[in-house]
Amino acid sequence: MRIPEVTTGLLKQFKGCFAPLSCNKYASNVVEKFLLESGENNSETIIMELLKSRSAPRLLLDPFGNFVIQSALSASKGHARDALLKLIQVNERLMQSNLYGKKILATLEKRKLQKA
Repeated sequence: MRIPEVTTGLLKQFKGCFAPLSCNKYASNVVEKFLLESGENNSETIIMELLKSRSAPRLLLDPFGNFVIQSALSASKGHARDALLKLIQVNERLMQSNLYGKKILATLEKRKLQKA
């Protein structure tokens, strides 16, 4: 992440694969790292790719994908954040009955309390 040329190259290689990578035990850590440390533009690109994926709702309930979504919440701003919050809102009922979905909802609630 500290060498922009390498980061750009990796992002190009992973393009189109971020959703499946997010559901893998080890690859999800790489996606989280990209979200948190590759800069706002790159993070937004990754988040929008995740949200456009057919498996976006699955990430909310996945044992590893939920951590990626939590990192995306931390890294997101503006349009990407709004779209991410919309995905969570639409799937909130389903998330309330899932261990991993509950973790995302708890993270959101915690952030709301910190802002208040």
